[in-house]
Amino acid sequence: MFAAVTFLQLVLSGCVSVRPEQDNASIQQNFDYNREMRKQQVLNEVEEEFHPELPEPTVEKYEQTADACFGRGDINRAFLYYNKALGIDGDNDRLIHKIGLLWLKKKKYAEAEKVIEYALSLNSQPALYHQSLGQALFGGLKIDQAEQSFRTALAKDDNLVSSHVYMGLLHGGRGEYEQAAACYEKALALDPRNIAALNNLALTRLAMGRQEEALDIFEQLGRLYPENKKVFNNMGLLYCRLNKYEQAMGSFKMGTLDEATAYNNLGYGLLYHQRYQEAQQAFEKAVGLNPKYYEKADNNLKTVEKVIGR
Repeated sequence: MFAAVTFLQLVLSGCVSVRPEQDNASIQQNFDYNREMRKQQVLNEVEEEFHPELPEPTVEKYEQTADACFGRGDINRAFLYYNKALGIDGDNDRLIHKIGLLWLKKKKYAEAEKVIEYALSLNSQPALYHQSLGQALFGGLKIDQAEQSFRTALAKDDNLVSSHVYMGLLHGGRGEYEQAAACYEKALALDPRNIAALNNLALTRLAMGRQEEALDIFEQLGRLYPENKKVFNNMGLLYCRLNKYEQAMGSFKMGTLDEATAYNNLGYGLLYHQRYQEAQQAFEKAVGLNPKYYEKADNNLKTVEKVIGR
């Protein structure tokens, strides 16, 4: 099997919290001690942010501060402030839902599911809660339940862009490309610059055999998001399918951090069309540019050499 980049569908993503396993007891104790010290440091910093002459902080004050932390990616401190707010108002479904969103951001889908379900048990009306539950279920690969949550969310509010995008993913996963495209188009009617909807609509058009339409969308994405690497890699792969290798190389260069990777991706595109000699040259160029290049290009080069040598 050839190692190469693949077309990438886009959904919501976030940071991953990794907890290293410790085998040695003394190392674990030291780790726990350092973690407790850091926790206390954060607590002290939190207290310092509230001026001592001010009245006791309110739910609103804590929530606003937590929202600001969440917005700048300070997830741990956002957890802390939301929990402080819940210490004052323990049944506040809005705060509980936001804690569920933090778990989503950390890709802890089981935890997110439990917390958001609790928020829904307190208040089942907000469509956004159902959408968030759908995201947690989707992340946990509970596909049928996720679909039901997204349908419930859209029944309550048809303007939820993310729910339309996820429904597109669900339809596309079943090969229902017309329905998937319709979902992405609904999302784009609400948010014309939505990168996930545009990218996935392009891939859906490609799956339907409408390559030129797919290319038009990728080119639009490239203009809107020139910093997005995945978009340009996808565009380069599509150019290869259309036998437009010069444009493909230009896209791969835009979509990678180094030229060696671009040549490897170009080689794969040539290999896909059985243009073995040109593929060999591209893989050799990749390895030549970076002798310590990761195994992909070298493995692809060996593969194509075997094919040519037969």
